[in-house]
Formats: sequence, C-alpha cells, structure tokens
Amino acid sequence: MSTTRYEAKATPQHNGTARVLDADPAICAGERCRWPEKPAEAPPERIGRFDPSLTYYAASVAPQGERRACEWLERAGFAPFSPSRVVERRHAGRKSLVRRPVFPGYAFVGKAKNQSWHSILREPGVVSLVSSGPTPIVLPPWQMRLLAAADEFDGYEAPKPQNAFSEGQSVRLVGAMWEGLIGQVMRAPESRRIAVLLDARGQKLKLDVDVDLVRAA
Repeated sequence: MSTTRYEAKATPQHNGTARVLDADPAICAGERCRWPEKPAEAPPERIGRFDPSLTYYAASVAPQGERRACEWLERAGFAPFSPSRVVERRHAGRKSLVRRPVFPGYAFVGKAKNQSWHSILREPGVVSLVSSGPTPIVLPPWQMRLLAAADEFDGYEAPKPQNAFSEGQSVRLVGAMWEGLIGQVMRAPESRRIAVLLDARGQKLKLDVDVDLVRAA
C-alpha cells in the first residue's frame, strides 16, 4: 500500500512572515469543557446606619425616649437608629430649631446572627417589638436601605416655601374663607407659616396662614 506525503508550501499571499497565535489551554481526554468562572458579586453597599449583614426589627420605645433607647441598645452591641428631621419650635416668644424623630415612639434595631432578639427587650426604654403573633417581624432589607438613605441625605426635611415674601409686602389671600382679601406681610416666612396683617372692615386682623394660601398682590 503506497502512502502519499504532502508538504506545506507558502502561498503567494504570504510574505514569508507568520504570526503564531496563543494556544488555548489544552483539554485532557475525558475532561469536560470548562466554562468561565462567574465573577464574585460585590457585597451590598452600606448606607448610613444600615448594615446589610444585620437583621432589623422595629422596636416600640418609651414616649420621647427614642434617643435614650438607641444609646442603651448601642451599648449592648446592637445597631439602632431613629430617623429624625429638623423642625421649628416656638416657646415663650422665642423660635429655635430642634431635631425630632420621624417615627415618634419607634426605633429600628439591627442584630447580628449571634445575637438574640429577646435581648433587645431587656434594654432600658424598649417596650416591645412589632410582631405578628409570637415572633417579631423581620423588616426587609430594601425597606431599611430606603429609610437609612432618606435619613442620611435629609430626605425627611420639610420642603422650603416656594414663594418668597418680605416684610411689608402687599399680598392677596386665596381660599374659601379669605379669598381676595389684601394684607401686609408681618413676618417673612422661614417655614410653612406666614403672618399677614389684614384690614377687614376697618379692623386690623392678624392671621397666621400657610404660605401656599398667599399670593403677591
């Protein structure tokens, strides 16, 4: 039986130089095809007081005791937080800005896997945990992430007035009761309320109304 041998010859389109391509990894006999490994997913991002590795519950606390309860819980190794916002307080004719809880009477508490939710109830200021039956409700991570993000970026702050007024400016009231009455601004608004001095049938009347009910005259 004769055997024919062939020799590889350079074709005209080659210029005599050749580029050797990198060889693929060899696959041994009987070895299955190897798929590329899936890249490891990045751990969830921590936002503000929210820690994705913890389990969160809603705790009912003593009246006006949100801050104090959070201090005790933090000392015990838990991760509590109570969203708050700045509000205006008037006392004895003086105005001041104070921080108040967004959810009065409640705080959110995060615990690690090696901690028991029963221990939360032993801390001073904690009244109970929001439950459905005998066990407390575990708050979903997406909800806690939103609550913490809003607290971190001042999402709970009241919107500022859209209308800008100055003291002594003539304004017109709108609304069913005061529709069309003209008055003067007594105090420029720094919150949602504005003081207006009205001249109603020859009598001076001071009125404290929402800024959305006032228009420039």
